[in-house]
Amino acid sequence: MTGGAGGTLVVGPAWIGDMVMAQSLFKALSQDDTAGPVAVLAPPWTLPLLAHMPEVMEGIAQPVGRGRLGLGARWRLGMTLRQRGYARAIVLPNSWKSALPPFVAGITRRSGYVGEARWGLLNDARRLDKAALPRTVDRFVALARPVGAPPPVVEPPRLTVSAAQVDEALA
Repeated sequence: MTGGAGGTLVVGPAWIGDMVMAQSLFKALSQDDTAGPVAVLAPPWTLPLLAHMPEVMEGIAQPVGRGRLGLGARWRLGMTLRQRGYARAIVLPNSWKSALPPFVAGITRRSGYVGEARWGLLNDARRLDKAALPRTVDRFVALARPVGAPPPVVEPPRLTVSAAQVDEALA
């Protein structure tokens, strides 16, 4: 399946545990009538997790490895994403490199925490109040809500697996 056309692109985290916590954000977006289909830009090693998250319509492989600059690849990715017509992007990693593809894609609303010098790349750049949002999962879900909204109610992650997958894992 391919997403876009008014949907939401989430630039996902590089760590597997953080990607599991990000499912709470995907759930919040799936309950928001204005979010549209949810696609997640993610490192290849986290893509298999997305198959167990029914809220995610599509996982898109991040072509640049963690810690690499890869400006050309990030720019090309942004140009490819432009054709999909996402209305919104939520950038979970705090690096400016992570915010570059949604910017190049011309996504109208680009949300994330200020992070490393991302003022021009995010047009919904938020300051993180760690006292109000002490957990990473709270911080992720808060990005789906309007600025100044009360702290989010977080629905815990719950990966879906088939009985066959459970049997295979137990074997």
